Amino acid sequence: VYELVGQVMTDLGAHYEILILRFGEYEIHVRCFARILHSEKILLTTQDYQSWDKKDHKHNDMYLNIAKHGETLIGQTVRSVEVSKVNDLIIVLGNDVRIEIYSSEGSHQLSKESEQWFFYKPKDKAYPYIRVTNNGVKTESNE
Repeated sequence: VYELVGQVMTDLGAHYEILILRFGEYEIHVRCFARILHSEKILLTTQDYQSWDKKDHKHNDMYLNIAKHGETLIGQTVRSVEVSKVNDLIIVLGNDVRIEIYSSEGSHQLSKESEQWFFYKPKDKAYPYIRVTNNGVKTESNE
């Protein structure tokens, strides 16, 4: 993920509860708790999805906040990337924007592995698919 430094955020979107961040050729899909801040104000979080109207999956605050704040985020360059020992991911962009992705599930004894976020290059099958789960980091083939 450190290859993101110097990349420009090209798109911000969602698919149901998954937040999708695009930086040039790279993508991050977030299933765990994440928030995006601008000048110390929270613009959106993945929890915003929970406000939906139970009729259309796009009728919620996450989708509305992406539309509302996308202009502030798209076009900003990644200045730094930090991955913590528990695989939290902090991305700092220009314009005082900060993306915080927090691995938010402990290990489970009775249920399946839980994907937190993943990083890959959708159009480059040779580039590895990096999955962060509640059980650690896994590198897989993108094919």
